[in-house]
Amino acid sequence: MPPVICALVIVFEIGFNLYQAREANTLAANIQSEIRTNKAEYGKVKVSWNGGAMRVRISKQAPVIESVDQGKTASWQSLAKTLQSRSEKIAKNHNQKYSHIEVLSPKNTKYMWLEVNHGKMKFNIANQLN
Repeated sequence: MPPVICALVIVFEIGFNLYQAREANTLAANIQSEIRTNKAEYGKVKVSWNGGAMRVRISKQAPVIESVDQGKTASWQSLAKTLQSRSEKIAKNHNQKYSHIEVLSPKNTKYMWLEVNHGKMKFNIANQLN
């Protein structure tokens, strides 16, 4: 392959990767903003793209986590519904791979508390408590 073509392919690849990273970061920021509208319940939420899923991190001191620990799931279900709706919108309007959203346990990140992909709920810890 001639050097000019190789250079063009590399430049295109870098530009495409930067575009995707920007889109993922924008979507993560939008999800974070939507969750933070109910800041009292969810505390300091951080959403980021890890290359395979949007990761939602919730502080273990957040009231919603304490509620789940006590078996009260109403506010958690509200969060789950918000994330499911957001996942569905992302799947329809953006790159579908960004519609995979996970919430890991705030106490032990080896455990997942919620997983939704393409707007479909895959796992919700609240269903284990009821």
